[in-house]
Amino acid sequence: MRSPADRADSLFNTFSVGSTNHTAPFSVSGFSSRGPSGCGGAYAMKPEIMAPGADIYSAQPGGGYQYLDGTSMAGPHIAGVVALMRSANPGLDVETIKQILMDTAIDMGVTGEDNDTGHGFVDAYAAVLQVMSGYGTLEGTVTDVSTSLPIAGASVVFTAAGELNRTRTTNASGFYNIMLPQGDWDLDFSAFGYLGDTVTGVTVVEDMTTTQDVQLAQAPSALLSGHVYDDESAPVDGATITVLGTPLAPATSGLDGYYEITMPTGAVYEVLASAYGMGSQQVTLDFQGAATQDFFLPQLIFDNFESGTLVVFPWATSGDADWFVTTDQVYEGAYSVKSGDITHSQSSVLSITLDVLAAGNLEFYYKVSSESGYDYLSFSIDGGQQNAWAGEIDWTLASYPVDAGPHTFSWSYDKDGSVDTGGDCAWLDYVVFPTIAPPTYPELAVSPPDLTETLQPGATSVQYITLDNNGEGELIFTASVTMDLPPAAASREAIEPGKGDPDPRVGQSPLLGSGGPDAYGYNWIDSDEFGGPSYDWAEINAVGTALALTDDSVSGDLPLGFTFKFYGADFTTVRVCSNGFLSFTSSDNSYTNDPIPDAQEPNNLIAAYWDDLNPASAGTVYYYADAANNRFIVEWDAVVHYGTSDPQTFQVILNGDQTIVFQYATTNGQSESTVGIEDGSGAVGLQVVFNAPYIHDGLATLFSFVPPPDPWLTVTPTSGTVPGLTTGTQLEVGFNATDLTEGTYTGHVTIGSNDPDNPQVFVPVTLVVSTSTAVGDDTLPRSFALGAAYPNPFN
Repeated sequence: MRSPADRADSLFNTFSVGSTNHTAPFSVSGFSSRGPSGCGGAYAMKPEIMAPGADIYSAQPGGGYQYLDGTSMAGPHIAGVVALMRSANPGLDVETIKQILMDTAIDMGVTGEDNDTGHGFVDAYAAVLQVMSGYGTLEGTVTDVSTSLPIAGASVVFTAAGELNRTRTTNASGFYNIMLPQGDWDLDFSAFGYLGDTVTGVTVVEDMTTTQDVQLAQAPSALLSGHVYDDESAPVDGATITVLGTPLAPATSGLDGYYEITMPTGAVYEVLASAYGMGSQQVTLDFQGAATQDFFLPQLIFDNFESGTLVVFPWATSGDADWFVTTDQVYEGAYSVKSGDITHSQSSVLSITLDVLAAGNLEFYYKVSSESGYDYLSFSIDGGQQNAWAGEIDWTLASYPVDAGPHTFSWSYDKDGSVDTGGDCAWLDYVVFPTIAPPTYPELAVSPPDLTETLQPGATSVQYITLDNNGEGELIFTASVTMDLPPAAASREAIEPGKGDPDPRVGQSPLLGSGGPDAYGYNWIDSDEFGGPSYDWAEINAVGTALALTDDSVSGDLPLGFTFKFYGADFTTVRVCSNGFLSFTSSDNSYTNDPIPDAQEPNNLIAAYWDDLNPASAGTVYYYADAANNRFIVEWDAVVHYGTSDPQTFQVILNGDQTIVFQYATTNGQSESTVGIEDGSGAVGLQVVFNAPYIHDGLATLFSFVPPPDPWLTVTPTSGTVPGLTTGTQLEVGFNATDLTEGTYTGHVTIGSNDPDNPQVFVPVTLVVSTSTAVGDDTLPRSFALGAAYPNPFN
């Protein structure tokens, strides 16, 4: 099916606009499409009409103007002419409008309609004159019956049988003027503070001017008065009292908070009281006579995100990535919110829907770091964009007026299809709301303050933490556990000795031929330890590929031939450094070995003999993808230390079963090196030795992953809600000594919540694992005696 169906079956159901230059002689633009239409048929000639479309001064997103070309610039000119035609004759139908545009166009090019310029160049004046056929003019002045002074802003509504209603508003002189189809019209006059009037049967004559003046009488009025107070009932000096939607001048309260306004009676008004630094109050007033109305202004309500969450107010996030609370950039305090991490042609949206009780302003501070002119932070109210910002903009205050009623406020960070610049994000902080109902807050109380348990190895138990919500708002909570690690060995500082200089840091030899697990679950064991691997050298210098490594150099990515899982990540390639180590991701070539783990590069590290080695002086590094045995081997063959002639021969074997083997053939008694493995963050690693005697000829070291044991500390549930003014919600804290040896273990339960005054509570936890059983003092013997055996076996 065609969409739209049968789109070329009449003169009117499609209307094409071509482009010309914007100055005489209005030559056709080179980019303007020519006919005929591909639809074929009797109406294939295109375009219908021409309009300026080259070098058109046009608005641009985010503010400002620019020159643009295109039929998309020509089309709006035609739309503007149509608006003029409809203003002159609102009853015109669509087909008539199109026909008049074509009939009044100025012919261009060859005589008559053609596929270059259609019917010709649009003639706005001729088109408007043609639609005014059969029209006359009606005008007049509206004045005050008592003073004869003109009434500005009076409304005049014109009605006639079979015609659309028209409306005009008087100017400062009380004058109105309108063109109407000839015939009889009824006129309704109204103005604020006046009694309305109606004049019927006013005759409009074609091409003639008819005058109809009217005088309006003032409506009765009375005094509205009262006082303005703050939320503690203290008078507010300088408050503004406004009768919304009227021309009445606002009143200002005095030192005692008193105000007064004279207002027309017999109407319902919205009256607003506001003052700087306070919330507003708005009331609906049915004003039939003198009345008293006091106002009590609430405190301003704001969210500065200092709860560290987005749950105190009904914030919602959407788009391709969520906004989140951050500390990296703030206007004030410790927290702000930041747009989500998005890429090209994506958006990150933060919004909130609120019932505004009184007209006022929404204010906020924003910060932007983006590609200027392309990637924008925009702000909208009820879907209508108010402003947009791009480029490098430091914290700036924005303020927008809002009427009473439900409203949705939205902040959206949007990227175009290419280029990343700056932080490529936006921040928001200190949002001050117009007057809204104060949110009800939860109030979290936690008991007991800490937990202690004693278990024998292999035993389990549970205890409970009680959550009470003493506030009126719903409590939203999360619960998690942290188990403290055993004390770590003293780390060595990272240093960078000069090339060839000795390393002053001295490590310690491992006490055993095995170690681990690390925090991820890797263990190591060597061939000197019972149950360790066998030394089984795999020579590859005849079958492997020699790497062209020089001093302090790194290879490109070498294919493994299989997928190797390392600290939970999958890799299919690896890089080799001349200085005795492999990395799946790093191009670091450091000749100074450091302890493991270390956040500095290299990470994703496999260090068999990390030291300052120099294959440029002697030796070769080979690699071999041993598909037959499902393994990948790298061998440093007789590679010497920098500045020496001592050769080192060792290898790394990555096995398809995800184990790692280091093998050492010739070591020359060297003790300044790092041996171990490390994850991609540099936060978790398993060190065998650093700068201490350990490696010897004929040694093999195996690294393998064993899933970590069940945690000794758990909590359930991990999230939930507690209604307002509700007590006794319990969290079950589990203790598990199944995989623990004797000792004392510590940790804590963290309870996060939307309580703005108590967003995090920590409950310390201690578990003592012991095989002994406590016995009370009252059961200990006070004395004992030894007697002769009875009966005596030797009698």
